[in-house]
Amino acid sequence: RAQLSDALEGASSSGAAQKRELEERLQAARRRRRGMEEALEQLRDEHGSHFREACEGPVHQISVLEDSISELQRSSSLKLAALRQQGERVGGRTASLEEEVFGAQARLAAVDRSTETTLGRASAVRAQAAQAKEALERDCAEAEAQLERARKAGARLAE
Repeated sequence: RAQLSDALEGASSSGAAQKRELEERLQAARRRRRGMEEALEQLRDEHGSHFREACEGPVHQISVLEDSISELQRSSSLKLAALRQQGERVGGRTASLEEEVFGAQARLAAVDRSTETTLGRASAVRAQAAQAKEALERDCAEAEAQLERARKAGARLAE
């Protein structure tokens, strides 16, 4: 019995030691499991945030690009409208200037015709004046000749 009791006590102490060792290993395994769970949760959080960034980043960039495109289209439309209005004003002013040029050309042509007519008349008047001068000079020369003859005749009579 003593032997049995010693064997039982040895087995109990050996069982208790094994139990303590198993409990320590179990607690170590639980700590490792909690560490792994925490690491897994951290990986899940990181993965989730990276996934959100990967999904939301391009969406945000697309949204920014769409806003930029809309702003460019709006400003381009405004500039195009302004350029069209300016073109219409310039076109209207061009038409007005063309009308003024046409009118000025017509007046210039009339002045040219009038000048030619006036020059023609002036040439005719000059020709008539030259003819009249020549006729007067002939008449004057003839009158002087008659006067000279009359003087000579008067001088002969007076003698």
